Amino acid sequence: MIGRLLEVDPTWSMEPLARNEHSLPLFDGTSLWVRLTVAGLTRIGVGDSGSRTGRWAKKDAFSDALRNAGKQFGMALDLWASGKRIT
Repeated sequence: MIGRLLEVDPTWSMEPLARNEHSLPLFDGTSLWVRLTVAGLTRIGVGDSGSRTGRWAKKDAFSDALRNAGKQFGMALDLWASGKRIT
């Protein structure tokens, strides 16, 4: 997915919608909201950590948020339709 983003727009960016008091991405233990910007267009996505905890929860939420927002750009739709987990 990252490779495809870089092909389309080498300057793509993703940032959290909210930050905590330490300016870190706001992660409530299960979810993370982000803004994904590609070719000047921005989409909102939310990631869920599922049943993971600790640092793996953050990683899973980040990955899921990227997939969720990317889906709105039409990225990897075949994988979403098949139900395969993208890592």
